[in-house]
Amino acid sequence: MSLQSGTRMGPYEIVGPLGAGGMGEVYRARDTKLDREVAIKVLPEEFARDQERLDRFHREARLLAQLNHTSIATLYGIEESAGQQFLVMELVEGETLAERIARGPIGLDEVIPLFIQIAEGLEAAHGRGIIHRDLKPANIKISPDGKAKILDFGLAKVHAEDTPSSNLSESPTVSRETAAGVVLGTVPYMSPEQARGKPVDKRTDTWAFGCCLFEALTQRAVFVGETVTDTIVNIVEREPQWSALPASTPASIRRLLRRCLQKGPDRRLRDIGDARIELDEVGMADAEVVIAEPGRRRYALWGAVVAVIAVLAALLWNLRPAPRRPPASVAHLLVSLSPADRLAYGQSELAIQSGGGFPVALSPDGTRLAYIGLVEGADEWNLYIRDLAEEEAWLVRESVHATAPFFSPDGQWVAFFSGGRLKKVSVGGGTPTTVCLAPSPRGGSWNEEDLIVFAPISRAGLSRVSADGGTPEPLTVLDDEYGETSHRIPTFLPGGDAFLFLAEGGTRRDTRVVVQSLSTGERRVLVEEATLPRYSPTGHLLYVQGGTSMAAPFDIEGLGLLGRGVPVLPVEATFLALSNTGTLLYLADEVSESMSQLVWVTRAGIEEPLGAPARSYAHPRLSPEERRVAVDINQDGDRNIWMYDFG
Repeated sequence: MSLQSGTRMGPYEIVGPLGAGGMGEVYRARDTKLDREVAIKVLPEEFARDQERLDRFHREARLLAQLNHTSIATLYGIEESAGQQFLVMELVEGETLAERIARGPIGLDEVIPLFIQIAEGLEAAHGRGIIHRDLKPANIKISPDGKAKILDFGLAKVHAEDTPSSNLSESPTVSRETAAGVVLGTVPYMSPEQARGKPVDKRTDTWAFGCCLFEALTQRAVFVGETVTDTIVNIVEREPQWSALPASTPASIRRLLRRCLQKGPDRRLRDIGDARIELDEVGMADAEVVIAEPGRRRYALWGAVVAVIAVLAALLWNLRPAPRRPPASVAHLLVSLSPADRLAYGQSELAIQSGGGFPVALSPDGTRLAYIGLVEGADEWNLYIRDLAEEEAWLVRESVHATAPFFSPDGQWVAFFSGGRLKKVSVGGGTPTTVCLAPSPRGGSWNEEDLIVFAPISRAGLSRVSADGGTPEPLTVLDDEYGETSHRIPTFLPGGDAFLFLAEGGTRRDTRVVVQSLSTGERRVLVEEATLPRYSPTGHLLYVQGGTSMAAPFDIEGLGLLGRGVPVLPVEATFLALSNTGTLLYLADEVSESMSQLVWVTRAGIEEPLGAPARSYAHPRLSPEERRVAVDINQDGDRNIWMYDFG
């Protein structure tokens, strides 16, 4: 029903309407007893007809009334007049977040303090076991002095049935009699589990928080469709259009949004207080770099290159290069391998090393190299350790036929395989000690708990062993259904629980990148037909696919890719290594004379590489908007038309 101005409901006199929704109509009213203005929400009539629901609502309302937080509109009480139930609430002046967004996207300087306050309000309520279930821009008020207030807190929770319903019209944010237009105004903020009618917890508010933040930054809902069904399908199956975020959005906020908008609640940000901390720690310098230099590219990574024998380059590369702009400054440094003359990576050694025994390792801090080198005239390769601040490398004694070196997390030890054993040696010198037997090794990795994961033999899964020594224990099992023949090249992710590895099938084309958790044993295939998986501290998974070095955004907590891979090196690589500081080490394949590169050429004749890998290119054609190029590629005699997207 609609109430006219002047209508009395007990001691409250209606002044005028404020809004309406699935939970009833809201009016501005004057409390004649206390001589103050309040907001009155008249509840749906179905409340009065359902005594059990009404009793439960009263119990929950008493709990909600105990919430006293500056970011939550206070509930004063529940009243009844002429058989009509209504709520008396704090009147919050100002515009809703929805009204503010309608005027245009909100800048970072306004968004961050607003959403810190919203997170604080949710955090306070979650601490009392109360969830909102209907958080959306229309339920957030912004006062004239810029303070955020969450409205209708907890009403959706107490309005819902105790058991989930498959009927969308009975979902927490939609009443049976709600019109389709009202449903569309609420459904886009439902979490996937809420849209499916499954039980929800506080993480459903985290999802809605992410939806609101995304919309505030872009002036567009994350998930929307022409109908309720279309919208729910988008929520459950589609990914947000991350490209809609402004270019000035800091990487930290992008990561926060991705963590809030994970489909599975188990992969989502676990506590809204973490979101508050993330926003609180967004450094002004992070935003200023982009604002002051709008042309400066994001996702930067300092890299180092090992090519053929030993060329190390600190390289700032870009995952989304802007066309017609030269790359950032590149520094080249020649690193001598003396006393070794070359890396043990020639044709004869390749058969031995290819199982994962790569000849070079980079320390976690990027200051040391460990490599397998050959002295001219000798037929034996040994392990060498080189501090990049020093001119000479030193030969590790008793390291004949060493393979696959890798560093300890603190960089003070180098582990390697030699003589059918896994060994370790201090970077300060000394004689190697044996950790365990490893008859036919295929690479290893060492975590912060002094646990080593390695591939001990050629046709088996990975094993684990203490870095102090002991008997290895089986860790991974080959997938017979896929036809896996071996697991190799493991590498721990930050935190030391999850690790990447390569699962190989019957042919080299069948290799795929896999991630697995030590604690749960859960494993997941990340990339098909790829090799050399490595994690970058920029938040990317690096791998080689079809001879091209690729990088894809990676969720380190959810252990999943967040987008497609893009090329990152202008040459084919047969090896990748990364330090914790972002130094990239790679071994480049030799480029044949038939190979060429795609470049921009200015009218002055200056060439600017696009960044695409070297290939046998022919007949490039630029798209009208100058963002893509179609080109012929001759690969082993097979010609095809390829599309290269600069973004």
